[in-house]
Amino acid sequence: MNKQILSNSIHIAIVLFLTTIGLPCHGQSTAEVATKIKQEIDSIKTEFVGTLQAAASNPENLQSGQTKAACEQILENVNSLQSRINETADLLAKRESDLASKTGLGEAEKLELKQALQSQRKPLEQNKLAAAQLQTELKSLITLKIDSIYEVYKNYLDISGADQARLKVEARINEITLPFLPPKPKPPTPKITPNPSPSPKREIPPPKPVQETLQTDSSPENVDLSGLQTFFQSYLDSFASNDPHDLADHYADRVQYCYAKSPNGWAYKSEILEGAGKFISNFPQRKYFNISIHETEAIGQDVIKINYSFDYEYHGRKFAAGHANVWIKVQLIGDTWRVISFNESVQRRK
Repeated sequence: MNKQILSNSIHIAIVLFLTTIGLPCHGQSTAEVATKIKQEIDSIKTEFVGTLQAAASNPENLQSGQTKAACEQILENVNSLQSRINETADLLAKRESDLASKTGLGEAEKLELKQALQSQRKPLEQNKLAAAQLQTELKSLITLKIDSIYEVYKNYLDISGADQARLKVEARINEITLPFLPPKPKPPTPKITPNPSPSPKREIPPPKPVQETLQTDSSPENVDLSGLQTFFQSYLDSFASNDPHDLADHYADRVQYCYAKSPNGWAYKSEILEGAGKFISNFPQRKYFNISIHETEAIGQDVIKINYSFDYEYHGRKFAAGHANVWIKVQLIGDTWRVISFNESVQRRK
C-alpha cells in the first residue's frame, strides 16, 4: 500500500469514527468543539474585563447593582461552559477507550485517532482551569468584593475627592483583571552597556553614579529609551539626596515592595516616603560605590526590568556596610517612567 492510499484509508477511518460517535463528519468534530470552547472562554474573559473596566470608569455602577448583575450573568455563562467542558472531557476519554474495540480500524488508524484525542485533552484542561479561575473570582466579586470596592470609593470620595477615589477603584480593579488579560507580545530587550572602565568610588553627594547608555537594535513600540535612561540616572542620583521626596517621587502610587508592611507585598508611595525619611535620619552620611548594571529586560510593551548592584557604607546612629543586589521594574505611565516593583538582597559586612 503506497503512502497516498494509506493516507486516504486513514482519512476514511477518521470520518467513519466521527460518524459512529454521533459527530457527523460535516458537523463538529471533537477538535472543532475544543476550538469553539477556547473561543468562548476568551470571549467571556473579554466581557469580564470590560465589565470591571466600565465600573472603574463609572464607580456608581458598583452601587447601582449594574456591575453585580453583569457578573451574575457572566457567572451563568461560565457555569454553562464548564458543564460543556466536562462533557467534552468525558467524551474524549470514552472515545479513546472505545478505540480498542473498533474492529474496522487498523493499528495505524487507532494510533492516529488516539493521538488526535490526546492532543485535544491538554488545551481542554487549560480551558477548564481558566473557567474555574473565573468562577472563583466572579463568586468573590458578587458576594464580597464589589461592595468592598464601592466602600473604598465612597470613603475616598468623601475625604480625598472624586479623582483620588477613582484612582483607588482603578487600582483594585486592575489587580483583579490582570490575570485575565491577554499576554502582550514580548518586545526586543534593550541592553545597558556599561563603561569598560570600573566605576570610581562615589560619596554623597556623588557625581553621576553610572554613565551608561541604553542600546537596542529594535526599540519596543512607543517606548522612549532615552527617557528611560534619563529616569534611571535621576533615580540613582536620588540616593544622594537627604530629601526623602526625591527618592519617593520616582515610584508609582502603588508598588510591589519587598519592605512593604502589608502581607500582600504592596506599598503606597506614602509608605516609601516614610521609610526613606527614617533611613535618611538614621544614616545621614552615605557612600555608594562599585555601581553596576547587570541586566535589563523588556517584560511588556512599556515595562522594563533592571538588575543592578552596589557597595555601600552608611554612617549615623550606627555604622553599616555591605553589598546590595537590586531588581526593579519600571513602567511608562503616561509620559513618565515610574518604579512599580522593588526587591533587593543585601549582604551585610558590618
